[in-house]
Amino acid sequence: MAMFRKIEDLISLGYCDSRGAATCASVSSFPEGKRTKKFGVLLLTVKDEYLHIYEVDLKNNIGDRVAYLEIKRMENFVLKANMLIQLLAFEYEGEYYEFTNFVNHKKLKQAFAEEREK
Repeated sequence: MAMFRKIEDLISLGYCDSRGAATCASVSSFPEGKRTKKFGVLLLTVKDEYLHIYEVDLKNNIGDRVAYLEIKRMENFVLKANMLIQLLAFEYEGEYYEFTNFVNHKKLKQAFAEEREK
């Protein structure tokens, strides 16, 4: 189980690429079949053309990867972030994902835009 304190740790540990698009987010909606444990916060990282979703505890210990999703295949994609609200929502293979309460939205937005345009 790896532990991280900052984005640079995630890059050096191989969890995300050099763009540094990673954050912890609250789970609003997540497909039941993909859950391995009960959780309320997940680690979201972008590496190459994929969004990786990991379990994470409150001490920043990274657990199991619970999803591995190709970004360009996401449908009904929404990424809104400002001082008052952060929302990432999309459908993937007919299942709905929604995350809120995250930081680092500028890097996430840039990485998602780059991958969706390919």
